[in-house]
Amino acid sequence: MPVEHVNDFIDNLDSITLYVNSVTMLDTINIVSQHLKVLITNKYENIAKTRKHKIHAVLQNPCSRLKVSQMFPNN
Repeated sequence: MPVEHVNDFIDNLDSITLYVNSVTMLDTINIVSQHLKVLITNKYENIAKTRKHKIHAVLQNPCSRLKVSQMFPNN
């Protein structure tokens, strides 16, 4: 994907959904969200300040569905 398209994608980003297949994978969501918060804040400062970014982790399990949401606070 060309850089311009990546920038457009991030500029229009409202949320990210990660599909995981084990409960232990949910432990990584906080690390990922912290990384994304830093990435968005450092590279797209005004977006991070004017928008709330959301990350979802969805546990893929036929018996039980689990969704975890984390809202990024405006800095």
